[in-house]
Amino acid sequence: MPFSKIFPYPYLYQHLPNVPSAKEVMEKGISLSDMSARLLKQIEEQALYIIELNKRLEKLEEKQR
Repeated sequence: MPFSKIFPYPYLYQHLPNVPSAKEVMEKGISLSDMSARLLKQIEEQALYIIELNKRLEKLEEKQR
């Protein structure tokens, strides 16, 4: 999911996409393996986004030299 679509999501729904809300977890529960897989996916997506941002920053720094 592109960052432009992810960014407003937590503000609108108070949780990350594809991760259940705290209220939902409290009401219905969630399996530990399912939650671990969902969180791992979030971590991987964030790592890729950080790498992308770093590349963009390096390009901007090169232009300033």
